[in-house]
Amino acid sequence: CSDIWAFEASPYVYQQFKSVLPISIKYRHMAISDFKGELDFEIQNDVDILASNNSIKRRNEDKSYSYKKVPCASLDHLFKGGNGERISLWIDAEGANREILLGANNLLDSVYSIFIETEHRDFWKDSWLHDDVEAYLADKGFKMLAQVEQYGYQTNCIFIRA
Repeated sequence: CSDIWAFEASPYVYQQFKSVLPISIKYRHMAISDFKGELDFEIQNDVDILASNNSIKRRNEDKSYSYKKVPCASLDHLFKGGNGERISLWIDAEGANREILLGANNLLDSVYSIFIETEHRDFWKDSWLHDDVEAYLADKGFKMLAQVEQYGYQTNCIFIRA
């Protein structure tokens, strides 16, 4: 039997799904980052509060934002290793791939596969682009198995341990 964990930084998205997900999914309102503490979740003022424009990363656009403090932790802090289990990650974090992957440095040794959304253009401030993610994961022993482009600037990728 495997544990399924889901993390949601947006307080609004979390509220929308917390009562409809099966109880077997451990659903937590928190951001995954490269440290344990608290950070600002940025909500773009001119879009729906459930929009993907909202993130722990600022978009590269001249927009106004509101902020909500949310708890955060690294995957290394939350999970001490796989105890021989095969771990799979699904990362769709609106530009926060760098923080999530760096915060999973030790856990990655136990990870077998990663589904991750990457960007091909500098859409989020201070974020890794597709080539950065691919190079980092290759250095950690992963190879890309498949990729599908979406919206012309994002790619969904599957990496497996080489």
